[in-house]
Amino acid sequence: MSRGFGRWQRSLLVAVEKYDVVPVADVGWDELGREPSRTEMVALRRAARTLAEGGQLLARYLICCDRCGELGVLFRCCGHRGYVLVVTRRADLKGFMPKGRPAG
Repeated sequence: MSRGFGRWQRSLLVAVEKYDVVPVADVGWDELGREPSRTEMVALRRAARTLAEGGQLLARYLICCDRCGELGVLFRCCGHRGYVLVVTRRADLKGFMPKGRPAG
């Protein structure tokens, strides 16, 4: 039997209450005060996926500029484009989830 939401799930839910769209890695930075380790990032992604599967949040990958951090950049900004996992409650947010993962 579950004892409720875990540490990272609670952190993601609080962050989405404050902000509209939240990059998952930024929640780790805010909680830890440093860059999350690889295992901490795995736990954050798992928490986001679990919340998305349960219907509490939507999880999406968005295009992001690696240099300036601008989300949703559809054209080449000031740096190399990458992808960042974000959580939100906005159903209109266009993004994608890899195959086999919940889209929201």
